[in-house]
Amino acid sequence: MKICKIILIALIPAIAFQVKADVNYWQTMEQLRKGNAADANITFKEYVESLSAEQLLVAARQCSKEGQEKVKPESWDIAIAALGFFYKYYPLETNNLEDISPLLADLGDKSQPAFWRYSLMQLLGTSWNEKLTLQQSLNAANVMKIILADTHELRFIRVKAARKSTGLFIKAYSINLREDPEVKRLVAECRRYEDVLEDAENGKVQVSEETVERNKQIEAAIADSIQAQIALLAEPNIPVCLGRSLIGSLIELRGYDSAGRIKQAMNNALQNYKNYDEQLWFRFARTNIIYFQNEEAESILQQMISEVKSEHEKKEHLIRLKKELDKGEIEKQPLVSCLVELPEPEVAEPVDVNEMVNWLEKIWLEDESIREIIDSNQWQKLIETVKQQTEN
Repeated sequence: MKICKIILIALIPAIAFQVKADVNYWQTMEQLRKGNAADANITFKEYVESLSAEQLLVAARQCSKEGQEKVKPESWDIAIAALGFFYKYYPLETNNLEDISPLLADLGDKSQPAFWRYSLMQLLGTSWNEKLTLQQSLNAANVMKIILADTHELRFIRVKAARKSTGLFIKAYSINLREDPEVKRLVAECRRYEDVLEDAENGKVQVSEETVERNKQIEAAIADSIQAQIALLAEPNIPVCLGRSLIGSLIELRGYDSAGRIKQAMNNALQNYKNYDEQLWFRFARTNIIYFQNEEAESILQQMISEVKSEHEKKEHLIRLKKELDKGEIEKQPLVSCLVELPEPEVAEPVDVNEMVNWLEKIWLEDESIREIIDSNQWQKLIETVKQQTEN
């Protein structure tokens, strides 16, 4: 009997854990929302507020699994509203998103519901964007970049990763210099940020080695993202909605593309427009004309008008674009680089202590005015101090 009791006591934690793991928090929320709860005194709000961060995370996965079964990917942006409870209460339970590693773990986990991972990108990239620190933004963007480049991922997931990582990378790049200690100090002294930025670019403000190194890392990550997005756009049979989204993302990144790969990719897409759905032809023509000043775009636009089968695309998009061009109503945007070339931090050359000491002693011997102010004992103490500080 005693042995049975010991075994039972040992099993209690495992049993308790299993019960806890089997709780369907989302189902309970749905019941409370409909007013069919077993305990009528518990309201939806009180229940959600009682959940820990880990329980909210489980509830969000449960909600997403159910949502994925009911909603097609084309409507996922709208369906994210079902996760409003997670959006509102999770930051409160995590000290305003102090640690987002559990979210990034789920984001990179292919075994999680695709809709949940899609929703996480929306939350991190847009809804909670302002709450994230510079490093958190970079960490999230880098996870999304991996998803973007993975051809085994769903295209809806990959394009969402492209869009949201683009915004996070641009945010990180823009605030990297702003958070540099020296830049912050100068701005705190009421100097205009634009002036400080210009001085930093010209080497008049000495930014930290960390700022320069992070600047390089972000630029390299953006370059990888651009390459992956271009490859995704070139994949056969890209759906229209995803193609539009990718084009928009690449337009945003054009100022960060020192190699000019986006301009070349857009030109290639324009030249090979027949490989794409007719609904994308207008986008390629307009993008090349407005953002990249492609001289061939107008003549290719005329070809599109003569070859397009859809009357709607012909009249409402392609012909309208041609008329706006003929009337001079299209405002072309010059390509301006957003990249900041920060000068490398100056590295002090190693000091030869003996050489410095010999130089100081020579000054003391040759300059009578110094000997009148400092006697030999004081001078020796000064020399010893210099030696110690230089060696340290």
